[in-house]
Amino acid sequence: MDILLRLKWGVVQSSHIVFATNGYTEKLNKKLTRSIMPMGSYIIATESLGKEITERLIPNNRMISDTKNFLYYFRRTPDERILFGGRVSFNSKEDESLYQSLRENLLEVFPELSDKKIEYKWGGKVAFPMDFFPHVGTIKKTIHYALGYCGHGASTSTLFGEYVAQNIINPNREKSKLEELPLRTIPLHSQKNLLLNLAGNYYSLLDKVK
Repeated sequence: MDILLRLKWGVVQSSHIVFATNGYTEKLNKKLTRSIMPMGSYIIATESLGKEITERLIPNNRMISDTKNFLYYFRRTPDERILFGGRVSFNSKEDESLYQSLRENLLEVFPELSDKKIEYKWGGKVAFPMDFFPHVGTIKKTIHYALGYCGHGASTSTLFGEYVAQNIINPNREKSKLEELPLRTIPLHSQKNLLLNLAGNYYSLLDKVK
């Protein structure tokens, strides 16, 4: 049975729908919307620093992240910048103060960069399910989803894309253990802004007392 999607520029007809929307799933499907919590994640990149500086700051060109709840992650870029990211806020609303906070976080780790410019900045929403595991599956046989990567979607989303394609071609195939994880609705999801503020204050306090 074909599905009709009415969009502002026309109608799309398809036998399957795939929701691969992760942190941007709100108002698309009630079950999926209520099963993930979108959170903001932000990145800044310094001016080009030269290989001598970046090699001293991050030897062997490693990718680094810490273990805080409001974690930092950072690496060198091919043009010898320091790319620095983090979850400055659990809220997904973006504003300039978040990037200023991220620069302050960068200087906590690398105080010698205080006179270096930030030339690029960007952000977006990541998605967290209730169990903090990514989820892939099917609703009503023809609606497929892959989401909830918790900020680690670069490799997992590629794998899930393969699972979704296989499910469309052969819905009776043997499923992997990842596909058997139940996607649960988050309690009090309609109050997500309040919950995120409470969670943000709680985890911020935990980071300070570690």
